[in-house]
Amino acid sequence: MRLNILKSLVREERRSRMTLQVKKYMEILDTLQPIAVPKKVPDEDMKRIDGLRKTENLQKDYINSLQL
Repeated sequence: MRLNILKSLVREERRSRMTLQVKKYMEILDTLQPIAVPKKVPDEDMKRIDGLRKTENLQKDYINSLQL
């Protein structure tokens, strides 16, 4: 009888430790997730960014042509 009670206590202790470990790992994953998963940039913003890049490249080309 005592052995069964002792076994059940040990099982419960192991379960609680595993639960704590899983919670720790989940917290770590939650903190890493925003870093690992990039957000999708809306299409309007991508068009604006591409336009700015093209403008910047045109300005660089113009400055380079003046320096020649």
